[in-house]
Amino acid sequence: KRCGKIGSEQQPFFRETTEYCGVERLAVNEQNPQAKGFYERMGFQVYKRTDRDEQGNPYPLLHMRRENDDGKTRAGAAPD
Repeated sequence: KRCGKIGSEQQPFFRETTEYCGVERLAVNEQNPQAKGFYERMGFQVYKRTDRDEQGNPYPLLHMRRENDDGKTRAGAAPD
């Protein structure tokens, strides 16, 4: 069951929390375009795609990392 979309009033909280916790990378199932769009709006961009998830199942993942306002990868995020 979906709990609903995160409204614009919650988006700043998400950004602050991920920045405070140092979240620079994440993976999202390619078959979930709503999640991909959400993370893109939060400043993450796809940098890699894999055909399988971490358990080896055939679920393609999009690996995303946070970018600066100038479109460059943030300092401290290891390149791939």
